[in-house]
Amino acid sequence: MEFSDENLEQSTLDKELHHIEEQGYKKYVVKINNKFVSLIDDMSVDERNSIINDILETYREQENEKRQTRFIKGMAIKILITIFVMLFVVPFIFLAINKALNVTSKNYKEMQNNFQTLYDNSYHSKKQKRTGL
Repeated sequence: MEFSDENLEQSTLDKELHHIEEQGYKKYVVKINNKFVSLIDDMSVDERNSIINDILETYREQENEKRQTRFIKGMAIKILITIFVMLFVVPFIFLAINKALNVTSKNYKEMQNNFQTLYDNSYHSKKQKRTGL
């Protein structure tokens, strides 16, 4: 083969590759395991392309299913945490607030009673001093 024949052959291949890429295809070089070489060699180019595209489509579908499964698991965990918080944490917070308000109210009543007692004792002692009793 002469240099011009190689250029012509390369030019023809370049045109064919350009035409393939215009149609939305791209050519890749892949390594095939030795145990599958005879199987690939027995197939036509169209069969090889079809099988590889089918494998890639199956792979993409599996990845989408995995992604959806992870999303659903994540949402389920968030829902369970939300339910746990609503059932246990929120009532506990209300209970704690209720206890704090009850203790505060009880302390105010006790302070009021102490002040009233102190006031009454002070008033009576002043009255006794005035009347001399």
